[in-house]
Amino acid sequence: MKNAMTNQIKVGDVVRLKSGSPAMTVNKIDIPASFGVSSGVQSAWCEWFNNGKMESSVFPLTSLTLDE
Repeated sequence: MKNAMTNQIKVGDVVRLKSGSPAMTVNKIDIPASFGVSSGVQSAWCEWFNNGKMESSVFPLTSLTLDE
């Protein structure tokens, strides 16, 4: 069963890690693959700035919350 909050996160949203993080912008939602094999975990590709430098990473949707 999927978390209702993760169903609401979409491209362009500002999110944070549930454990705490800078505000991040979602630029893609997909199920990543490693070596051609799907992980089966819906994930968000996020970008944020750290001391003026743009950073990016991929996070499982279940680890994110919408920024208020």
